[in-house]
Amino acid sequence: MSKLLVVKYGGSVLNDGAGIREAAAKVKTQVENGNRVVVVVSALRGATDKLIEAATAIYPDVPRSVQDHIIRLGEEQSTRLFASALELTGIRAEEFTVDSPGWPIITDDCFGDADPIIEECRKAVDLGLMPLLNRGVTPVVSGFVGRSINGMVTTFGRGGTDTTATVLARCLGADELVLVKDVGGVYSADPHLVDESEKLVEISTRDAYLLSGNGAKVLHDKVFRHKNPELDLRLISKGDSLTETGTVVRGDLPSVDVSVDDERIHGVSLVGEDASKSQVVQDAVDRLTAIGGIVHSIEASEGRLAICFTHDALIALKALHELVAHHGLKSISLKENLRRVTVSGKDVQLIRSKIQDILGLTGVTCVKITQTGVSISVEENALDSVLGFF
Repeated sequence: MSKLLVVKYGGSVLNDGAGIREAAAKVKTQVENGNRVVVVVSALRGATDKLIEAATAIYPDVPRSVQDHIIRLGEEQSTRLFASALELTGIRAEEFTVDSPGWPIITDDCFGDADPIIEECRKAVDLGLMPLLNRGVTPVVSGFVGRSINGMVTTFGRGGTDTTATVLARCLGADELVLVKDVGGVYSADPHLVDESEKLVEISTRDAYLLSGNGAKVLHDKVFRHKNPELDLRLISKGDSLTETGTVVRGDLPSVDVSVDDERIHGVSLVGEDASKSQVVQDAVDRLTAIGGIVHSIEASEGRLAICFTHDALIALKALHELVAHHGLKSISLKENLRRVTVSGKDVQLIRSKIQDILGLTGVTCVKITQTGVSISVEENALDSVLGFF
């Protein structure tokens, strides 16, 4: 049974003409096997940096809108090269750059970090790409770039070509999205750093999201935001089969998920000029662990150190109080029996303003913010107020 594939090639893979030729051969195999393919390409390795360097040499404070207009040239170059490579192997192809009639990626006007307008993209895809696919033509689309409703060239920012490919896969109802990268797959650890790391055959969308938001270069958060729940993502390396290797990312991720932990924890705040210094933080953690406490979160800001933990609250307070005199701090305070609220999901970045409002609520002790979620420690009597924000 034939499939509709969206295949994205990054700049680290398309580093020269030989890389483009090899990638085009992989696409040719899929087309000859009866599959329909849409190719999405990044600029050749280093091309975007050179364009930015040239733009800033012309005008050091070049506006972001002008920079977007210039750096799209890198994607146009690789698009034309890849479409030509397919044609030369006997595969009918058509290039889609941001100036092409039927261009499929429509965005807002946030230059440098644009968001796609999905309904407009879907209309453009139905009018432009789908008829070509139905006629057996393989579209090659510039990644990373878009065109705003007002007709201005925009870019998606970091991970932008992955975003382009995800949006197209969603609008086309593709069977699979294949992302070809220099590290093809998800590993138990970074294979560049840990020789014994192992490639995972499959991983849930939720786990991939958590890895991406905590240091692993798996997928950009916009990919999770725009991915269809049914769409499988396959991460592969250059040279791998487009449909049989790598790591498959499978499943859905809720827009926003709010959970409340039943376990009660306690929070202390150390206040003083040196409270956030690394030695104070280390001493506080050492004293808590020495008495059998478990540290759940640490928030160090100017003049304040907040720690949430589980243990006997008064014993911990007395142990940590010794730090006040030892480090010349002002005071220590205790809040007992806090509830931990965790907020996560693919749209968590869109509710940052609500999180900032929560910071001003009385009863909130620790707020830990990561790219993938927020952990809030709150007094029981303030729990309903916090939950009301979501």
